[in-house]
Amino acid sequence: MTVRERTAVQSRAGGYPRMTACPLPAVLGLSREQAAAYVGVSPSLFDKAVDAGTLPRPRSIGARNIWDTEELTASFRAIPHRVNDEDEREPETSKGNAWDNARSEN
Repeated sequence: MTVRERTAVQSRAGGYPRMTACPLPAVLGLSREQAAAYVGVSPSLFDKAVDAGTLPRPRSIGARNIWDTEELTASFRAIPHRVNDEDEREPETSKGNAWDNARSEN
């Protein structure tokens, strides 16, 4: 009997399925790359935000830098929302983009 079949039999019989691995606890600390991904930016932009004080500085454990997930979340939520979506858009031109121009020339 396979593990899947045994689990199905135990579930039908009202028993609990066997655990084959110990579940991991919630992650408290992240590496630089993980912290950048957690916030949704590249590591280089993450470094700039840490240097500017927008995001928290890391904690040190030995030679490792570890970012606290709760501090990252709080700092990220403190960043103001963009007021106007058009603030950072490039101005539109009546000529279209380079791809459109290349296709229309052929």
